[in-house]
Amino acid sequence: MNEVSDFLKLRPTLAGDVDFVLSLERHPDNRPFILQWSRDEHLCSIEIEEHEHYIIESTLTGDRLGYIIVYNLVEKGLGVYIKRIVVGEKSRRIGRNAVRLVLERAFQEINALTVYLAVLPDNKRAQRSYQAMGFTGATLLPQEYLELENAVGGFPENSLLMYAWPRSRR
Repeated sequence: MNEVSDFLKLRPTLAGDVDFVLSLERHPDNRPFILQWSRDEHLCSIEIEEHEHYIIESTLTGDRLGYIIVYNLVEKGLGVYIKRIVVGEKSRRIGRNAVRLVLERAFQEINALTVYLAVLPDNKRAQRSYQAMGFTGATLLPQEYLELENAVGGFPENSLLMYAWPRSRR
């Protein structure tokens, strides 16, 4: 086990977790940075095979700390896309460590070539965190951008698209 997974794990979101997910999403600290989904949209995402909807959970206490939604688009040649990540308590490295678990899974288990995410331009905290993990601004050809945008249901307006690749390629 690595130090991240010693205290944090990702487990599949259950229907009973959706109230928790919605409360995080609608919290005033998160609302400006997170597109709002309905209960039905989250329930649908839980059921879609290429969507990986996870609860971020403490392995020490079992407490739910946040959630993360990941789209596995490897079969489409588009890598992995982190659709959304929200944590309850900020500045505790919970989000960063959850993303590290996603990167580990993407690169070691499902052999993705890239992991993408989109971040709003005024979410500087998230941008700094992603950059510290090795994400950089993605420059895609127009057709590549359109393919990824269509596969993930669009990006927030004016968002910055970032990507990471396996350490062996850095």
